[in-house]
Amino acid sequence: MSSPILKPLPVEPIPRVSLRLNEASEALGVSDRTLSTWLKSPHAPPHFRLGGVVLFPIDDLRRWLSEQVAKQE
Repeated sequence: MSSPILKPLPVEPIPRVSLRLNEASEALGVSDRTLSTWLKSPHAPPHFRLGGVVLFPIDDLRRWLSEQVAKQE
C-alpha cells in the first residue's frame, strides 16, 4: 500500500511595511552614512524610532521620494 506524496503548501511572504536603515539606504541608492545625515535635517525622510531601531514606512518613503523629485522639476 503506497501513500500519496503530499506537497507542502507554498508559503506566502509577509508583505513588508517598513525598512530598517540599511535597507532604506539601499532602496534609495545612498550610503547608510548619508541617510543617517539626512535624518538630522528638517527635510528627513519619514521615519520613526521604536526602541533602538529606526524604521522607514515603505509607503511614506515612496511618497517622500516622489515629493523630492517633484521639487526638482
